[in-house]
Amino acid sequence: MAAPLRRVSTTAEQVDAGDLSPRMSVPASASREVRVLAQAFNHMLDRLRDAFDAQQEFVADASHELRTP
Repeated sequence: MAAPLRRVSTTAEQVDAGDLSPRMSVPASASREVRVLAQAFNHMLDRLRDAFDAQQEFVADASHELRTP
């Protein structure tokens, strides 16, 4: 039980450092609770990545509009 939770912790540390690419992979033998946690964690990271991508696109568009009259 502790090993998957340590992987979640390690992945969270990578995300905290600015890397949104890691995802949790959980073996089928893991408990249902750990699988649900990993899926929720991965979904959260996907949504964060989408939000940051949208923000970068908005900033690029706004920057372009401000540079060109």
